[in-house]
Amino acid sequence: RDGETNLYTVPAAGGWPRRVTVGRKSSVSWTDSPPQWSPNGRFLAFTMDNHVHLAPADGAGLAKKLTDFTDAAFAPVWMPDGQRLIIGVSRYDCAKLLLTDRDGSWPRALTTGEDGDDFDARPSPDGRFVAYVHRPLNDLNRLDLRLVEVVTGQVRSLSGAPKQKSWSPRWSPDGEWLAFLSQRPNFNQVWLVRPDGSGERQLTHLGHDVGEMVWAGNGRALAATINRGGALDLALIDADTGDITDLRTGEGVYSRPCWSPDGAYLTVEYENATTPPDLYRVAVPGGAITQLTFSNPPALACLPQTTPERISYQSYDGREIPAFLYKPARPNGAAILRPHGGPTDQWQFFWEPFTQYLVAKGYTFIAPNFRGSTGYGVEFEHANYNDWGVGDTQDCLYGARYLRTLGWVQP
Repeated sequence: RDGETNLYTVPAAGGWPRRVTVGRKSSVSWTDSPPQWSPNGRFLAFTMDNHVHLAPADGAGLAKKLTDFTDAAFAPVWMPDGQRLIIGVSRYDCAKLLLTDRDGSWPRALTTGEDGDDFDARPSPDGRFVAYVHRPLNDLNRLDLRLVEVVTGQVRSLSGAPKQKSWSPRWSPDGEWLAFLSQRPNFNQVWLVRPDGSGERQLTHLGHDVGEMVWAGNGRALAATINRGGALDLALIDADTGDITDLRTGEGVYSRPCWSPDGAYLTVEYENATTPPDLYRVAVPGGAITQLTFSNPPALACLPQTTPERISYQSYDGREIPAFLYKPARPNGAAILRPHGGPTDQWQFFWEPFTQYLVAKGYTFIAPNFRGSTGYGVEFEHANYNDWGVGDTQDCLYGARYLRTLGWVQP
């Protein structure tokens, strides 16, 4: 609002938001990180002006900068004691993890070295260990899972292999297991491993990517998002069997699931092609949904908008290319093909107002998920390796050829 991206809190039961920060510069969602609640719920840690700040969660005071000891810092994570924080910094052109406290005391390095990036720090429930992801510079197709003991600094490798990716470590509430994602089975699946590196096993066996995940407080299940052809559904994963129970499905995108303290509901972000992102409560079990924030301007909400159709077409080598096709109510004969960024990314059922504007003007709009896109398995994601800008570009050009076959588009 007003050219700024400030932080707000809102009651979990619904109600008027309360502003926490002032003067936080505008930032786009994919470069921003969400604020982190302190364990006692009294403070929020977040980044602002390239530094980690702390603010009272009730909005009763100004934000305080914690990281004067460095040029820039990011990605704060609370330790379970509510006094210390892990922060990310750049050293030797790599991302590294430091340990400081609520007073911004001189930090201690948790990870060191010039061999790669360390990120996504996750402290164990007892605070003895920190799990994190290591990305080595000599193999950019590799992500390793590591564990550092906070007191001694001793580092242990939990999962990793050349040209394999293991990431998103998540501690079980009792600290007995770490859940993480791995691409080994061709799709991103949930795996489990003990903190000493033993007992590694695959938990889920889906023909779809698992995205974000978070343990329930009782340790019996994980809430997760599942990518089904560009729709991100919300589901529960049984922590023993890996069985899936869908909570919310459809042509939309659920993200950032978070359990309530009593486990009675989840809070999530949700958006779809015709509705901007907002916060919702989802009852567990059952999946009944309650909207908590309301971002859609009435002037826009009253206008007709278009939900895309999932289609596919053949590229130059016979490979099927999935795509999202937006059909205008009153075609003007012209069409637009929109390659997404990345290249390792995916067009999904998210809210894209400029696309809706173009479709409302009569343009047919197609967004191909060309080879190299995520969400369709590792083989498809790697299909433009050593071929970047060649086969994937042909996929886009053949998307234009597909558009010429549509009766309402002028070839």
